Amino acid sequence: MATPTPTTTITPLFGGAITAYIPPAFVDSSDFRKIPDNQEVYVDVATDQSIIIELLQMVEEAEGEGVARYHFQQLGEDNDAADTQITSIVTLSPAEVPNMPPTAIPILLTGTQSITKFNESGSEATNFVGILLAVIRLPQVTTDMVISYNLPLAIGPQSSSRVIAAARPASPEAGLEEFKRVLASLLIKDWGLFQ
Repeated sequence: MATPTPTTTITPLFGGAITAYIPPAFVDSSDFRKIPDNQEVYVDVATDQSIIIELLQMVEEAEGEGVARYHFQQLGEDNDAADTQITSIVTLSPAEVPNMPPTAIPILLTGTQSITKFNESGSEATNFVGILLAVIRLPQVTTDMVISYNLPLAIGPQSSSRVIAAARPASPEAGLEEFKRVLASLLIKDWGLFQ
């Protein structure tokens, strides 16, 4: 198996139908594991951080901040999170997502989740992870584009991540700056992706 190459500047996603800035240290997870067709997953193996871009059917029963809460809760369930906390939810300005259509509804949620990796169990294996989650609602194609950035903030002493991430703990401030750069660069080049 070839060593994954770090990405640089603007990265084609979903076969080039969407492009975005992905931080240079992040590599494409599909180089070494199977990823669902509706996701793009990038990881920084040196810090155990990840960026996930998902295209999901628009959640009809939730609106406004409720959309972000819904997807954060779903992420917590997918992660088997022992605990989830929401810190803030804000609507992003058009300047923060300049390439999105005027009908898009962009919301940014910040929070934390207590997560164990793989099949690890017990509080000693639990990691405290900062979650930056943006939902860009695209009503014209009934899609919620969900972008999440996972930043390990504290690593359990028995976690498989302890050797990697404990040496270079994530900075929430730096993570938010990078995440906003990702969001500002998002560009849908081929709307046929949503058909």
